[in-house]
Amino acid sequence: MSIMFACQSPIAAAVLQLLLAAVMSAQHINVTVDDVSVSLKDSGSLTGEKYTLGKLKRLAITCRASSSGVLSPSSFFWRLENSNSSATVDARITVDTKLADNGLSGTSVLNINYPVKSDITNFVCIVNQTASATGRFLSAPLLTMKVDGANEYDVAMWPGESVAILCLVEGNPMGDIRWTKSVDPAFNLTNNNTLYLSSVSYEADRGYITCASKNRYGENTARLFLRVKSPLSFLTPLVAIGCEIVAILVIVVVYELYNKRRRQVVDGDDPKSE
Repeated sequence: MSIMFACQSPIAAAVLQLLLAAVMSAQHINVTVDDVSVSLKDSGSLTGEKYTLGKLKRLAITCRASSSGVLSPSSFFWRLENSNSSATVDARITVDTKLADNGLSGTSVLNINYPVKSDITNFVCIVNQTASATGRFLSAPLLTMKVDGANEYDVAMWPGESVAILCLVEGNPMGDIRWTKSVDPAFNLTNNNTLYLSSVSYEADRGYITCASKNRYGENTARLFLRVKSPLSFLTPLVAIGCEIVAILVIVVVYELYNKRRRQVVDGDDPKSE
């Protein structure tokens, strides 16, 4: 009898596993999130970012959940891909969730009001705390140039000074980085988000500094004008001041000569009268 039980135990275990798998399959929830492509706008500016988000009022991404079994999609939770916190901790983000009357499906829409560059990223939709899918806002690279921590697109410098220019690349997916200089067509620096220029000179550095980035959704550039002053630029105001001083001196001398002659005429000492 014990021998028969031992023989039947593996069979019973296999049957039990199949039954459990069937139950789990019946309770499986399918979750999908649509990817959203975001179009950029031409800024029309000579400096700064060529293509921008513009003044978008809203971005939206949709999560869909469905079940053919007894487990219904009853709750939706959104978070950033690299965060455990709810996406709605940002006051600009709202979620609109609707469940079907039969309880077998539901949709949840994540809305971002007045989106910024950092919003173009991945969001995770979690249903019933178990099933999940990732959706992506996709765009060409979005660029910001910074000098000393501030957004700068026109920087004035004296010869001999140094500067570090940061090109912050956002958008989704991330793009590469390439630096160029209008004054030096041969200059080409890649794979470095910070450009260091030491001891700048009027001849070698004055002009447009461009950061370019490209991904499979497009290419974008940001330009900064590096306004290196000419070594002789300080002479211009000095010459102007000198000219003004000379002009004043001439006026004073002429005025004094005129007054002297006038006094001589009044006193009868005019040489011409003799």
